[in-house]
Amino acid sequence: MTNIYVFKFQQEADAVQAELHMVPSVIAAESLYGKGAVRLGLQYTLCRQKNAMVIKSVNEAAEAVVRIFTSYAIKVFGEQSFEVERKEPNGQEG
Repeated sequence: MTNIYVFKFQQEADAVQAELHMVPSVIAAESLYGKGAVRLGLQYTLCRQKNAMVIKSVNEAAEAVVRIFTSYAIKVFGEQSFEVERKEPNGQEG
């Protein structure tokens, strides 16, 4: 299972600020699945120029990080200040 999530933030929601919420998301998932599972299953990249973050998930632990991070983003920035799109690894939308 490989999923790629593209988070695109509006101007009022800064991707750099959003990255700060990745840390507690990772810690929360590590508490449930273990540090190794999260480290092996999660990869993310911040694109400051596009005010976006791309998250690659290859296991259940990483999927938990994505869900937790999404919840943080909704609480902190609001539902209208970003959009998230799941893409298939081959570039197709999911």
